[in-house]
Amino acid sequence: VLVTASLTSAGNATITSADDTDLLLVRSTGADISVTAADAANATTLTAAGAIGVDGASSDVGTATAGTSLAMLARSGQLTLGTGTAGTTADLTKQGATGTLQATTLTSGGDATITSSTDSSLGIVTSTGGNIVVDTVGATDAGTLDAAAAIDVDSGSAIIDTADAGTSLTVLARSG
Repeated sequence: VLVTASLTSAGNATITSADDTDLLLVRSTGADISVTAADAANATTLTAAGAIGVDGASSDVGTATAGTSLAMLARSGQLTLGTGTAGTTADLTKQGATGTLQATTLTSGGDATITSSTDSSLGIVTSTGGNIVVDTVGATDAGTLDAAAAIDVDSGSAIIDTADAGTSLTVLARSG
């Protein structure tokens, strides 16, 4: 297990573990943050002037603020994001048969892409300059989807409280 209380870098912050990561605060004031864990990639706060990438068997981040892109991958388990902000694109990908994808708040300056091999539970997803694409094998349950351009949801089933698309709205519920 790799545990870090606080790490600040003016350049790239690259953190790799053959086990779990348990990070409280990682900040890159001039570049990118990359977190890779063979098992669980856990972080309380990640802040980068550039991109943030998180890759683990499961991924759990409380707050991620990226000046450019935000990408999170859970290869086989749960993906959880409390608050995510990306200056450009945001990409959340949950693979494998166990766990779900959960995001409380996600804001991107460009496209926001959410992909889950199981279910997705989304609070508020906002794209201020692009599209929102949600592709979920199981159920998608979303509070608010708000995109400057298109919203495209393709899911086994879909419950969306509010959707506001600048150009087009497509919701496909394949099984219910």
